[in-house]
Amino acid sequence: MISDSNSLKTVLFVDDDEPFLELLQPYMEQLSGGGWQVLTAVDSTNALRVLGAQQVDLAVLDVRMPVVDGVQLLLLINRKHPQLKKAVLSGFLDDECRSHAFNGGAELVLEKPHDPKGYEALYAALNELVRLPVEQGFRGMLRRVGIEDIIQMECLSRS
Repeated sequence: MISDSNSLKTVLFVDDDEPFLELLQPYMEQLSGGGWQVLTAVDSTNALRVLGAQQVDLAVLDVRMPVVDGVQLLLLINRKHPQLKKAVLSGFLDDECRSHAFNGGAELVLEKPHDPKGYEALYAALNELVRLPVEQGFRGMLRRVGIEDIIQMECLSRS
């Protein structure tokens, strides 16, 4: 299902900090002016349940969560839902965290907001990502594919 850039977007926030989610959900919906339906999950199990039950346009994952952390969840989501746009949100960003998130398939890596301006900046960045058109074709990881195979596929597709 491909949605156009003007339709209602469904955004899933996954974070083990329930008070943060309780603050974030209505605020993001308010900032979107009714353009977003914001769903929340407090752990990976609930997040995967939501993703299996309904169409989601963007998943925003906290990095530091118990049992399955955000980067591990990102890898799981990337395998099961490769077309889904994914962002990572953390209060503790460093270069290693950014690297793991981008390697895991995140399109954005952002710091958790601490004030109203931060929430507005978070919304603006995520809204730009969620409004991008969904890429068509294959998206995922290929293992054990040599350069010769890639060149042959490109030649066959006349790219």
